[in-house]
Amino acid sequence: MPANYDGCATCPSGFSCAGGTYTFNKTKNIGLIRNGNITQNINKACASNFAHKLKAQFVPNQYTCNAGQYLSSNAIACTTCSVNSYCPGGTYTFNETLTQGIVSCASGLFAPNGMWEATQCGRILHVGDGFVYLRATKKTSPSLHLDLDHDGVADYFGNMTTLDVPMSRDTQRKLKVRYNNTTYSIYDDSVELNQYQN
Repeated sequence: MPANYDGCATCPSGFSCAGGTYTFNKTKNIGLIRNGNITQNINKACASNFAHKLKAQFVPNQYTCNAGQYLSSNAIACTTCSVNSYCPGGTYTFNETLTQGIVSCASGLFAPNGMWEATQCGRILHVGDGFVYLRATKKTSPSLHLDLDHDGVADYFGNMTTLDVPMSRDTQRKLKVRYNNTTYSIYDDSVELNQYQN
């Protein structure tokens, strides 16, 4: 019984095949005799001078990860996207060695965990012992603009809201600015605004 095959095959040269009933084995030939007896478990019959081949009818498991999640190698559940990466989400097939659905931010850019798009990779604005991640694209209007090269064009953007929210999920510190007679909180994409709405 050659490994991972469905049906009986002619006994190869140099071996004898007594026939019998054998257990499927994905990687090992079974039922071939060379200087020894068959010692496999019995459950599939073959005629004399044939070895059984059973092909596995295996459908790989697929897992759907939400935006901000990826599928690790050899995993059967999605994981929250790591810091300094983004995970667009999607459907992935189980793989023992390949991690799927996670992309590292470009060199020198940062992102909080749980991000799902490349534009969420950006810079870190440190404020005292707190910090906020700034995006590569504008998400809110108005937003905080950061011009690193002083060319008059914003390079990174901070989200702004009139809600009273912390700068990021990792701190309770708040960064507030006053613009057009309105007070805004600066926050990054790790903050879930819905928990602060009334």
